[in-house]
Amino acid sequence: MRARQKSLEGQSGLRVLHAVGEAGGVYGEVATLAINSLPKYGHKVAVAGSAAVLRELVPGKRKDAPKVRKITISLGARPRPLRDLGAVWKLHKLFPKTDVVHAHGLHVGALCALAMTGLPKSSRPALVVTVPRLANGAAVDVEHLAGRLISRRADVVLGATESIVGRFASHGPHTERALLPATDTAQFLIPRRTRQEVRADLKLAEGTWLIASPAKLAETQGLTTLLSAAQKLKHSRPDRSIMVALTGTGPLRQVLEKEFAGRGLSMMVADADSAVDVLSAADVVVTTTELSGLDADQIMQLTRPIVALGGQDATDYYGEAAVIVDEDDEAAVLKAINELVDNPVRRGVGAINARSRVLGSSPAHDVVAQLARLYPAVVRGELSDDGQDEARAGKKSHAH
Repeated sequence: MRARQKSLEGQSGLRVLHAVGEAGGVYGEVATLAINSLPKYGHKVAVAGSAAVLRELVPGKRKDAPKVRKITISLGARPRPLRDLGAVWKLHKLFPKTDVVHAHGLHVGALCALAMTGLPKSSRPALVVTVPRLANGAAVDVEHLAGRLISRRADVVLGATESIVGRFASHGPHTERALLPATDTAQFLIPRRTRQEVRADLKLAEGTWLIASPAKLAETQGLTTLLSAAQKLKHSRPDRSIMVALTGTGPLRQVLEKEFAGRGLSMMVADADSAVDVLSAADVVVTTTELSGLDADQIMQLTRPIVALGGQDATDYYGEAAVIVDEDDEAAVLKAINELVDNPVRRGVGAINARSRVLGSSPAHDVVAQLARLYPAVVRGELSDDGQDEARAGKKSHAH
């Protein structure tokens, strides 16, 4: 039971602080909905953000405008070392007078987690963090650090996609899919060519099954297993014509192009710039731990059945949207591909599950209702039915 619970007994509402790094996009819209709606539930609402963010989020002087306290803190959506230090200190001083802090965004969530440092347990508010879709590339290391801070100190993580929920679920916080008024995606991936056009460009004979993979073309266990399985696909089902197309990039790309050229193999290296088209046209997509060009969430956007090579990380990312096999199990890869090709129902269900894990939106009243349910529940310690509170308690004892 949280130590703050006693001080809240008999009160009609909670003191809720929204920490917001940017006003635009879907997360700014969630913050706006919460700020305008939560006072109706009896909660005392405050918003912390830069002056520009506060101007965007907090209503002007309307007669029906909710009573919201504005707190100017230089919060940003991305790391800014010097300003971040000041922001953490200001948040730290605010927290003892707050029951629930809702951080909107990964970086702001990490700053709020850091601001808990040094506070006695009785003075720590419950921390709710909405984690957006994770970027790849240069920002990934920073995001991993932020993710570790959040997993240790957050009470609730609301993930924009099921793969984010899966990532945090095994690390302590209570996790749920965030209900959002619009889909969280930087870009909707739309193929430029039809399935028929892609097959014609790849010179596939009629009736050939296309298996495509965006695996990084480097010396990795996943690629080794995939190539070995691909060589045996034709022999495992001699009655079936199959082509495996690799869309990734990496140091082995030219080597593989030369290896496959003119040898009549059921493998090819496809144009990396056409990865979205080729994967969208595939009958089955095979992923590995190390990908190139597209990440797991982007691949699931394409609504294709997936065989995912990997361990627990693959399960966290893909869940029921993919057939998960060990990255070194060639026989399991062969079996998974053949069984999906044999079963159109499984392919269809897998494709739909993939899309639903990363795309989708909810009505505004559902977005608000989720938060109105979670805030009191986390303060009262009512989110332990899934066993995650115990895991969180253990992690927090190590974190502090």
